[in-house]
Amino acid sequence: MKIGLILAANIKLCPYVEIFKKVLDSNDINYDVISWDRESLGEDEGIVFHYSARNTRNILGKVIDYYKYANFVKKEVLKSKYDKLIVFGGAIGVFMYDFLKKYYSGRFWFDFRDLSIEQKFMSRFKKMCDISYCISISSQGFKKVFPAQYDFVISHNFDIDIVRSVIGQHSTFPMVDGPIIVSTIGQIRDYQANMQVVSALQNLDDFSLNFIGRGIASKVLEDYVKKNKVQNVYFQGYYSKEEEADFYIQSNFINIFQSRVRKEMTLMSNRFYLALIHRKPLIVTDGSTQGEYVQKYKLGLSVVNCRDISYKIRRYIDSFNEDEFISSCDKLLIDFASDYDDFYTNLLMFVRNV
Repeated sequence: MKIGLILAANIKLCPYVEIFKKVLDSNDINYDVISWDRESLGEDEGIVFHYSARNTRNILGKVIDYYKYANFVKKEVLKSKYDKLIVFGGAIGVFMYDFLKKYYSGRFWFDFRDLSIEQKFMSRFKKMCDISYCISISSQGFKKVFPAQYDFVISHNFDIDIVRSVIGQHSTFPMVDGPIIVSTIGQIRDYQANMQVVSALQNLDDFSLNFIGRGIASKVLEDYVKKNKVQNVYFQGYYSKEEEADFYIQSNFINIFQSRVRKEMTLMSNRFYLALIHRKPLIVTDGSTQGEYVQKYKLGLSVVNCRDISYKIRRYIDSFNEDEFISSCDKLLIDFASDYDDFYTNLLMFVRNV
């Protein structure tokens, strides 16, 4: 048995692939990862399509890019003769639909965790979903964007061993020790939302706002900070996975405030899970999938906009109860761990069934 894992992005920017690899490795399943070095990072793990295509092109440009990558993937799949495939992302699934129907109908697992140009090709997207073995989604919110009712498996983006190790652990930490550190960790891609946060907290002596990572919004935000001589906003570029935990530990709040658009309102960010693991309160968008969790489990602030966010943060700190907060983190992590068990069972059935 040999499985082909197909990514339409850089491996470094797709940490969720590790969830699948871990299951395959623990069950001695042979596999290759086929990926696309879109950001020109020089990646060389597995089979890589080296073609720069940063996420700033218009729809026609994106179609051309995906067409080129799909052709590359199809050649590699036919050459390697994989028994089954795991396809990550709706866009590449749409562009490979005819190929999947001909060679892998009922023999590919489809994983969906971000809206892309597949939303422009819904008829073809539905046909692709119809011939998949199973559909995994990273957020309950994504059920709303599919063109039909399917049986979904939830695939959360975390290391299950880490999640289980922290449940029940009462790690104490100071809510505030010096300035209130609000950190945005990971891809910095939503300029409008992050600009709201910057505008609300800039030059406030009791706040420090950190942007750790890179993305299409990084440069514009940095330019604004320099031009306006903002004193309490700091930027750090790409970082290693080994550094990540320290960034969370050093923060008081984790920012995931996003624009009120369909794409952002449905997803679950990597930093949401990491905030739960590291016991850090969240700042999220009211009405989003993440906002619903934060409100239900009382995990931080769910806000419509950031105009009075500094006041809300201070008020939250004043009423913060560490025991209750950690208990709420554990309750949600236990629910997520149950979702993982269901995902694991289904994925194992997929790779083991002939």
